[in-house]
Amino acid sequence: MANPPKKSQRAPRAKAARPDVTPLDEHLSALLNPALTAEKPRGMGEAPQATFVTDGPAGFSGATATVESLKALLELGDPNLRQKAPWTPHRPERPEKSEGGVSFKIVSDYEPKGDQPNAIAELVSGVQQFERDQVLLGVTGSGKTFTMAQVIEKTQRPALILAPNKTLAAQLYGEFKSFFPDNAVEYFVSYYDYYQPEAYVPRTDTYIEKESSIN
Repeated sequence: MANPPKKSQRAPRAKAARPDVTPLDEHLSALLNPALTAEKPRGMGEAPQATFVTDGPAGFSGATATVESLKALLELGDPNLRQKAPWTPHRPERPEKSEGGVSFKIVSDYEPKGDQPNAIAELVSGVQQFERDQVLLGVTGSGKTFTMAQVIEKTQRPALILAPNKTLAAQLYGEFKSFFPDNAVEYFVSYYDYYQPEAYVPRTDTYIEKESSIN
């Protein structure tokens, strides 16, 4: 016969009794602390849906207003800057030479003739107006180098003359040296007669090896 189960010697843990708390009536809650009690809507508890402001003209709300604003911004620019002058970078006045120097003065028996005076005036005006790119066109022997020298003299600014080959570089050096005998005219040429850098042409899968010949 099976023995009956033994009773536990431990005392059962009793849970703390919680008193039944009933919430206060609405009028008591509002009376005791009205700041924490929001007014509840009557009925089913649903508040009316918020509506959009429709005080503008018909069809000018929502997406339409956004499209019109973006269109005006793109066409007229920033409304805060429309009535102002366009922005330009600050260009300080060019100071006079602070150190002793020799002004550029052409020594030549020739004077500008033909189209040269107009070309010189336009080039000088472009330099004074900070034009970045100007082109002087003329056939061989038309006096382009003399025109360049005249621009240097009238602007009183040093110039860097670039030539595509050594023969022309030597010729320009000699001419400018004769135009400005009292000024420093320097001459520099590359160390190489020919220099082809390493390159690769993807279209034809061609590799070009570096090649050079020293002067």
